[in-house]
Amino acid sequence: MMATKLNLGCNTRILKGYTNIDFTAYHGVDIVTDVSKLGMYGDNSVDVIRASHILEHFAPKRTAGILKEWYRALKPDGLLYLSVPDWERIVSAYVSGGLGDWVINSLYGDQGYDGAEHKTVFDERRLRDYLGKAGFSDISRVEILPDTPIGECSTNKGSWDGKLVSLNLICVKG
Repeated sequence: MMATKLNLGCNTRILKGYTNIDFTAYHGVDIVTDVSKLGMYGDNSVDVIRASHILEHFAPKRTAGILKEWYRALKPDGLLYLSVPDWERIVSAYVSGGLGDWVINSLYGDQGYDGAEHKTVFDERRLRDYLGKAGFSDISRVEILPDTPIGECSTNKGSWDGKLVSLNLICVKG
């Protein structure tokens, strides 16, 4: 049986072997829907959820509920590949170079299309706290998430120091 793998908030970053889901019908999107609601998937039915640079697009008061919904859909020992802009790296960029375009885009999104606004920020401690409360265990920080295409947001590096600017985590449904 083939694994059920979801690429949430994929935009135009379509991944083979995944069901690509976005709220906009970009070319290659398989399901057009709100990625915070996975009602089309039963409890414990998904092997992998990939959510790269999407969680920050929701209001902070929705974070806990969204993570619980993704947890619900994952099978026991299912994996959440999660990437968000890293607040500590944003602060580092600001301290190094002031309020440049990259800092503003990281905080607020590039706002180049409907939905490209960031509504919250995360550092590792805050995100781990949310994930733990949702039920995730064995949370590991990684450099690059599995199945990451070249140029995807989670691989961006800071021009001021050449280090990754995303907080990339692999979380196991415990």
